Amino acid sequence: MTWITKGDLPFLAYSAATVATRAVPLSYRRRWTIPVADRLGGLWRLADRSAAALGRRNMQAIMGDRLNSAEIDTALREHFNVIVLGKLLNDMLPDLTLEQLEQFLRLEGREHLDAALAKDQGVLLLGAHYGLHGYVPLTLYQRLGLPFNTVVGAEFPIDSWVYNRFVHPVRSRNWHELPVIDNTHGNPQRAMLRCLQAKKSLLIWPDLFNDDLFELSSPQVLRMPLLGHTLPFRTGTFQLAQWTQVPTLPFFILPRADGGFVMRVEPPLTIVQEKSIDGLYTNVLGYVQRLERHIAAHPGLWWQWRQPRLLEIMHPAKPLNVASETGIS
Repeated sequence: MTWITKGDLPFLAYSAATVATRAVPLSYRRRWTIPVADRLGGLWRLADRSAAALGRRNMQAIMGDRLNSAEIDTALREHFNVIVLGKLLNDMLPDLTLEQLEQFLRLEGREHLDAALAKDQGVLLLGAHYGLHGYVPLTLYQRLGLPFNTVVGAEFPIDSWVYNRFVHPVRSRNWHELPVIDNTHGNPQRAMLRCLQAKKSLLIWPDLFNDDLFELSSPQVLRMPLLGHTLPFRTGTFQLAQWTQVPTLPFFILPRADGGFVMRVEPPLTIVQEKSIDGLYTNVLGYVQRLERHIAAHPGLWWQWRQPRLLEIMHPAKPLNVASETGIS
């Protein structure tokens, strides 16, 4: 096992800042978390120049025709700040009441969620790696008393002694507080189906781009138009929506004027039942089009800008032939 890696350094700084703030009364932590996150985000951007350069290069390549240099600077600042805010909040979540949590994240679009739940069946909620995502909206959903499961990869240790010893315990503090379906063990598909059969909500993030994506081909992934390019999206969630015919609602974590966020549940997607590539493509497209609108409005909130292989998998758009959209090559 490696003793330490270069990538551990930002995580060590995060862990040190998090542990240090535990000595501060919760009322003060709540008051100062957002401005502290902004300050630490700026320090991270300056200290980890390779991460900042990667984000700028990706954003320039994908959105350079929409954003000038100053706008890219603003988006990058927002990008780093929201990531730090999420990490600081993760450590506070077990101690926050619903009212305290709503200082940072409130639910909007409850009418869409209630209408879906009133159908007396499970509900698919499709999020994105965008804004204050992850543990924070999951904890909000839990505090609201809404039964759910979520599908995530395990917070497993990596090949670094320093990360495993000092970072992992801090990052995974909230892991066991949530009803998680671990997609790296057992039979997650069966667990997801049981969740919906129990008439609970199932929260999934379909825009996951990691190395596993390169091992998949159609119809497991389909290339979708996004920001003038095409990007492969996993289709398993949308096949589940077709098969179960449960209401399928996107939700996105969007900024508020006071520095907090809203978890906005949107009207349900129209899921066509045609069991073909064309039908599947139509269903994924409905989700991607909504994601695209939010990225265009607040590009810095998309977490994928620091994806090292983003330009490798995100191709300039060309005339679409749905039948030819196989895999990610």
